[in-house]
Amino acid sequence: AHRLGGDQLFAGLMVGSVPVGAIIGITMCSLSLRRITFKSLVTVLSVGTIFGNVLYALAGLMQFKFTLLAARFLIGLLNGYSLPSKYIGLTVGMKRRSEVILYYSASNTLGYAAGPALAALLEHFIKSIRI
Repeated sequence: AHRLGGDQLFAGLMVGSVPVGAIIGITMCSLSLRRITFKSLVTVLSVGTIFGNVLYALAGLMQFKFTLLAARFLIGLLNGYSLPSKYIGLTVGMKRRSEVILYYSASNTLGYAAGPALAALLEHFIKSIRI
């Protein structure tokens, strides 16, 4: 954000835009599930999240700091934070629900750890072959 001309206030807005988008997105998901199927909603949210991440990646090329803000808001809005637990609640019986939520939480934690590790390995690999 600083390279695109943003100050500390703008950085704070960027940090806050994801949770604000998520709050609105959770409400939208709850309302949308009354009208469309779960699979359709997940498909729309996945495409939207990919679009938000591509927009975020291209913000430096656009040289417009509000692209970062819009992209982060879209990522929060279309991420579907509440859907996995809602899906587990709708599809898994009471006897196995705790076990399935444990597996879901463990896989999330593994992803949070493996993602940065894979990014570091990829960066090291790219630097070693000088791309």
